[in-house]
Amino acid sequence: MIIKDGSLGKRKNNFVLEARACTILYNFLLSNNSPFPYLLPANICPVVPITFLKAGQPFQFVDIDPKTFCLDEMATLNLIRNRKIGGVLLVHTYGELTSHSDFFSKLKEIDPKISIIDDRCLCEPDFSVPDLKDIDLIIFSTGYGKFVDVGSGGFGWLKPGISYEPSHIPFSKSDLARLEEGYKSNIQNRSVFQYHDSDWLDTRSGHRDFQSYSIKVQDALDDIRLKKTQINLIYRDLLPEQIQLPEIYNHWRFNIQVPNKTEVLHALFENHLFASTHYQSLGGIMAKGHFPFAESLHGHIINLFNDQHYSSEQAQRTAWIINQIIE
Repeated sequence: MIIKDGSLGKRKNNFVLEARACTILYNFLLSNNSPFPYLLPANICPVVPITFLKAGQPFQFVDIDPKTFCLDEMATLNLIRNRKIGGVLLVHTYGELTSHSDFFSKLKEIDPKISIIDDRCLCEPDFSVPDLKDIDLIIFSTGYGKFVDVGSGGFGWLKPGISYEPSHIPFSKSDLARLEEGYKSNIQNRSVFQYHDSDWLDTRSGHRDFQSYSIKVQDALDDIRLKKTQINLIYRDLLPEQIQLPEIYNHWRFNIQVPNKTEVLHALFENHLFASTHYQSLGGIMAKGHFPFAESLHGHIINLFNDQHYSSEQAQRTAWIINQIIE
């Protein structure tokens, strides 16, 4: 669903609201298809390249920068200088929110027709009008596991003049479950993912009323900010500073790097505690390539929970167990 200028007050760009963020991406790719590949970071949520596959849009992976954990900007610029590229999708890894504006400007200088997608799905949702000078689409998510989780929903901003046609295709929860089970197995086994199209993508209008949706998100946002502040303070105080990622990476979840990740995770699970480890390099699984920095990061990263599903007491126990293991 597109809400055009004037419908949301003095908004200069087109606002898009759909059932999922990947629905926005799918519609954008179909509406602005290119015969040339997009460049995606190798450590990306697998649903993103699967959405590209469903849309029939070619893509290839690029390694990440070991300093920023985001798409390697120099490598990306070099690729674009030497071959025709349809677009670039930049993910704000772990929800970091630097602007990357210089990078986007350089991309447009090389090829003004290149499409730039700014994926902020792990960032704090923001309904304020963004600067789209060199960006064609910005995407946020409020689905499962995101900064704010209201169960569903994705929204975005389109630069004026960019095509966007909503899709109306069948949706099956069982198809989605089979897809998720399949790609998770491929990732776990490091085997090649073979895409078979199905009705896994929800293109229904999940949130027809922007006003009620925005209020729901804002209410949840106020609560989760407080929760994250409380739990992050526990992790920050109890865990060794040298294993903590810089503060800009600790909003979505609190991230640490440890030499013995498997041992730490095993100890947490054995004590009925939880943590995650996103995102693995998809090189060799969903596209060709070997991406050493993305693989190295995943080999040591642990995402500690700091949301409504985790208590302060659990966070304290988590920190205590991690300290026992790494010592």
